[in-house]
Amino acid sequence: MHLAVVFGLLLFGVLFNWFVAWLGERKRGQVAMLVVIGVAVTLAGAAVVDWRAALWVGVCFVASGAPMVLGEWWRGVVRRSEEAAAARRALEEALRAARATVRPDVMAASVRYFEDEGGGDDDA
Repeated sequence: MHLAVVFGLLLFGVLFNWFVAWLGERKRGQVAMLVVIGVAVTLAGAAVVDWRAALWVGVCFVASGAPMVLGEWWRGVVRRSEEAAAARRALEEALRAARATVRPDVMAASVRYFEDEGGGDDDA
């Protein structure tokens, strides 16, 4: 029974490694959750041998792993916010540069055209 569990977990490890490699950049910000999945499967295998010990070790993993999972989630929130702010700044800079290259009379004529035509809507 013990060897079957070990070989089953080895097979899982090989397949899970293949899956993680296949994910590539899609796993960005999800590494902690992938670790949680791996640990849960390992604990399930251990529970086949001794469920009480697996339960106790699972509680220990939750205690030590929850801060990492929450920390990775928070770092992802901050990173996405910073990326959005950088994109916003780049767009504003591009708009400033575009406005600087357009003659004021052409800009005014374009604004009047879109105001008169309802923004270019074909349905209006």
